[in-house]
Amino acid sequence: MKLYRFFLRSLSEELIFLIRLMQRFNQNIERYKDSKFLRKINSLLVFLLHKRIFRKFACDITPSCKLGNVVFRHPTGIVIGGGAVLADGVIIHQNVTFGALRFDEKEKRGIPCQQIVGQDTIIGCGAKVLGDITIGKNCIIGANAVVTKDVPDGTTVVGFNTFIYK
Repeated sequence: MKLYRFFLRSLSEELIFLIRLMQRFNQNIERYKDSKFLRKINSLLVFLLHKRIFRKFACDITPSCKLGNVVFRHPTGIVIGGGAVLADGVIIHQNVTFGALRFDEKEKRGIPCQQIVGQDTIIGCGAKVLGDITIGKNCIIGANAVVTKDVPDGTTVVGFNTFIYK
């Protein structure tokens, strides 16, 4: 029965499986910091899994992000930065971005920040969650919304930081 389930897995489940595997090998890099060979092998596996996720799903998901029991409705074009912490029950639609708000010109990269998303939150397609923010429990982030401020529990966000309280 498990072999049958393996071949008929949904795209969301396959993406989550590959992310968890990539995160596991990423943890092994720290675990085997004394062994150069094991560290290189795990780094290679993280690299290959990251490329596999990018090629199959067009998703750029950093191995250091923390994902609970999330659901990807249409796993295409999703970007999750290293500071993202997603709780259980979060539903993510296509083309959602969790990332940095500011860019460091000297290092040519985004300034590290953390996005924390509470339980049972729905994030609509094309939404952007940027900067150091916290989204509460049971929130709805509408399609193409841009969130750069903290969102209280049970709130709907549409447009650019426009909150609709329940």
